[in-house]
Amino acid sequence: MKNLLVIFLVLFSLTTNAQFVSMNSDEINGLKKLIKTDVGTKRQYLKLKALADSSINDMPAAVDTVFSEGRLANDPKKIKSLKALKDVDKMYALALAYKIEGEKAYLNKTKDLLLNWATVNRPMENPINDTKFERAFEAYDLVKNELTKIDNETIKSWLSFMAYKELNHPFFSKKKPGSPTSNWNSHRIKVIGMIAYAINDDSLKNFINTALPSQIATNLYADGSGMDFKERDALHYQVYTLEPLVKLAIVVNRATKKDFYHYVSVVGSSLQKSMEFLVPYTTGEKRHEEFVNSKTEFDKKRAQNKEANFIIGALYKPSHGLNLFAMATYFEPNYLKIVKDLEHSEEKYPNWDVVLNHIYGKVN
Repeated sequence: MKNLLVIFLVLFSLTTNAQFVSMNSDEINGLKKLIKTDVGTKRQYLKLKALADSSINDMPAAVDTVFSEGRLANDPKKIKSLKALKDVDKMYALALAYKIEGEKAYLNKTKDLLLNWATVNRPMENPINDTKFERAFEAYDLVKNELTKIDNETIKSWLSFMAYKELNHPFFSKKKPGSPTSNWNSHRIKVIGMIAYAINDDSLKNFINTALPSQIATNLYADGSGMDFKERDALHYQVYTLEPLVKLAIVVNRATKKDFYHYVSVVGSSLQKSMEFLVPYTTGEKRHEEFVNSKTEFDKKRAQNKEANFIIGALYKPSHGLNLFAMATYFEPNYLKIVKDLEHSEEKYPNWDVVLNHIYGKVN
């Protein structure tokens, strides 16, 4: 009986502390070896380490509210928010450097940044703003097993608050008609899902099991296009809705082996089909003039503001899909050729997401 209890406690601890949002200890060891043997991987790691080193003495810059959605690039509140959010990339670089180098200074700085945001920031149920914390979720997942109980609870409380604010958004909790199923909801689901697995919250995980396939059915179409492409007439938004869905599909697959990438919805849509829809525009076989028939007034305002990525009639830039295709090599290793072309690189693993997907055992 005592042995059974010990086994149960060990298994419970492994489940509670499991790392599916980032790398586990075995994967970190694999990355350490790859850094020593692969020049391209070492080059990319050293870029992240350089950011960690340059951030070690920086003061945290958390803001109570992030302002981004619906604001023009020259909006003062947006500028201030995006400047503060540079902390998020610093967190990830510092957490990674700690796991590779083992130096406590990196861990302490990661902790300081996470705690600063956890105590200052108050999420406002806005997924387009909250999605910018993706690297913070990964940073926390990397170091959570080495934080004190008090620090862990402080950070988990912040992340949990963010996730449940999204989960209980009035659009859904009050069942308002016309609840959004655009890219807005794709990012909402991703935020909830990444936090669910970072803090090991079963209620949030259960939500994702139904919300993710539902979004695939309502946001994406059987021909591979989607609601956002139709509404905005821009491949920019096809990419923007797929990025969070593919990211979450990877996390869920790592945790449960469920494959939502190849899952085909009741209407015939799938992440795989929507990725294939982008391929000819990414390889240059097809071209598309962006935002010409957009139904969204804000797209016109950004164009009038001369924001580079939102010029009406400008040709879609294949490089815009680089990170998406790099992520998707987790499920589609053949996309590695596209990534190499976009990176103008012949390195074996030309992008950090490709490096990670190799470490996860998905890219040879």
